[in-house]
Amino acid sequence: MSAIIGIYYSDERPVQCTDLDRMVDLVAPWPADDRGVWCSGSVGLGHRMFRNTPESFHERFPLTAPDGRLTLTADARIDNRDELIPQLAHDGRPRAEITDSDLILLAYQKWGEKCPDRLIGDFAFAIWDSSERKVFCARDAMGVRPFFYSHSGNTFVFGSSVEALLAAPGVPRDLNEMRVAHYFDGCLDDQTATFYRGILRLPGGHALAVDRAGCRVRTWWELDEGREIQMHSDEEYAEAFLSRFSEAVRSRLRSAFPVASMLSGGLDSSSVACVARGILQTENRAPLHTYSSVFPERGERFPSIDERKFQNAVTDRGGLLHHPIESDHLNPLHEGLWLHAEPNFSFNSYLDKAVFSAARGHGVRTVLTGYDGDTVVCHGTGLFNHLLCRGRFVRLLRESMLFSRAIRTPAWRVLWYHALRPSIPEWILARLHHRTQPGLMSRSLLTDDFRLRLDLDSPSVDAVAKDSASRSFRALHKEGILSGAMRGLSDVITPLAYDAAIEVAHPFFDRRVIEFCLAIPAEQKLRDGQTRSILRRAMSEVLPSEIRLRMSKGNLSSNFFMNVASRTNSTVIDVVSNPSQGLLDFVDAVKLRESWARFKADPIGSGWDGMNVFLAVILDLWLGNQMRGGMERK
Repeated sequence: MSAIIGIYYSDERPVQCTDLDRMVDLVAPWPADDRGVWCSGSVGLGHRMFRNTPESFHERFPLTAPDGRLTLTADARIDNRDELIPQLAHDGRPRAEITDSDLILLAYQKWGEKCPDRLIGDFAFAIWDSSERKVFCARDAMGVRPFFYSHSGNTFVFGSSVEALLAAPGVPRDLNEMRVAHYFDGCLDDQTATFYRGILRLPGGHALAVDRAGCRVRTWWELDEGREIQMHSDEEYAEAFLSRFSEAVRSRLRSAFPVASMLSGGLDSSSVACVARGILQTENRAPLHTYSSVFPERGERFPSIDERKFQNAVTDRGGLLHHPIESDHLNPLHEGLWLHAEPNFSFNSYLDKAVFSAARGHGVRTVLTGYDGDTVVCHGTGLFNHLLCRGRFVRLLRESMLFSRAIRTPAWRVLWYHALRPSIPEWILARLHHRTQPGLMSRSLLTDDFRLRLDLDSPSVDAVAKDSASRSFRALHKEGILSGAMRGLSDVITPLAYDAAIEVAHPFFDRRVIEFCLAIPAEQKLRDGQTRSILRRAMSEVLPSEIRLRMSKGNLSSNFFMNVASRTNSTVIDVVSNPSQGLLDFVDAVKLRESWARFKADPIGSGWDGMNVFLAVILDLWLGNQMRGGMERK
């Protein structure tokens, strides 16, 4: 993991190295293992190095090709090295000395702008092509490595963080008010927007090229929902999944330092930890560190947050350096939520922050996660509607009965919610239930003036496009994988990891795993009443049975709500009692106090109010911090 920056002036103005130096200093908070800038007339590149893989100790950025035509800066881990090295590296160097940045530069030399198609891994990079006078940039399929940019007139600026762009000359600091509205309703559909109108994200799976003619963004990775993998048996499917998943985990264990994994006790994180443990043992490497949030006090009152039984099922098999983190009284309102260039709205980020801090103290530089196996593997409940639409009623009734027993709910509910209801157009359901535009949270705190100014109450123009009744099981699965919620995950968690100098790695986000899971038949995802059937079957010799067969999930919201509502949480009380003028431009003070009162009276039962108060407090503190930094309100 490294952080990268760059400036290009298409009108041939010279780039000042002092501007690049300032950007490099602010792009990331960790102490740099190496740093550097490169200027050549109207273009300049820079990096802040964070060495992790063994090969990264041979990297020097920015990297210029021997003929001087190409110069690269990159934040990358390339996983298909064994495939690429024979095709690209012919200078006789030992493989251990061929860096991932070498492979990216060689791939561009051979395949040009099509090179991202050939790269497997997590990456964000920029190449200055002096022969064509252009900058070419690309981001990995799921957007694990961050990439932000600003293009205005003849100025193109990019970086791994918004902070770096705000330090560059000429980048506007205007607040994006629509992003504020989306912040309150949890809408992440716009994968390009940031809280600044003049700064954009390059979405995962996209590339851009900038030259005198302008800035052109294109999709380089698309999921083919028409592709279907056909195998001869359930066992063959399970073996194929395990092979791909194991390789995804192995790729992310390529570190010169101790490695770690989150271990919640759920199916996803436990699968990652158990596979990683086996790989490290086979390779005679140091044992895996694992980190679990535990709630010894609140777990007795709220059993749904007590996952120790499942965590212990993994750790009792040995081969791990396990670190339980007592989290009953950790404050969900930590400074990492508002001190970055964008507010962080992750409710459980305080738990991630504690893990990253502990891991860094143990010399770890890579932490594996189980995010978001639910979506990638797919629960498979779309199978019920799939069977209904194809008239396979016997199989439908059988799976409904088995699933209803597994989740302890009546079979008629299963048939209604998962078979019949998805066939009803969304606009009909909206009218029946008098629903407004959907969202994870609520816009109920927003002022009438703000809602009117942005026309927030008009019917959603996407209502027809988002209607699930007309789309196939595989199309809905694809939509979930490519959603803003999935691809936006890294932009939420990465700043917290950056603070602790930790590289986060998500095996379920591996392109090979994703493409396989989308292409297998629906029947492989839900079988005999078990959701995510292929993962459970693939892990039959890897996971403890109490985890592999569990159909429940831990719910950590109770601890979050209790800690936000705590009488000692002066941060909330200060904001609710005396909100800033910046917040009052968006949030109604009376509604905010009413939400706080309802939430204080019943923290668990009024959780919706708690989430709204949480978001309002973070936004207030963030706005104050950004106003001090010179953000403009127009």
